[in-house]
Amino acid sequence: MNSEIESKNAKDESLKKDFRVGQYIYVAIYVLLIICLVVFFG
Repeated sequence: MNSEIESKNAKDESLKKDFRVGQYIYVAIYVLLIICLVVFFG
C-alpha cells in the first residue's frame, strides 16, 4: 500500500516536471512567433 502511494507521488512529480518543460517550450514558440510577426510586418 505504501509503495503504491510512493510510486504515485513519483509519477506526479515527473508529470509536473514534464508539464513545466512543455510550458516553457510553448512560451518560447509563442514569443518567437510574435518576434517574427514584428520583423516581417513591422
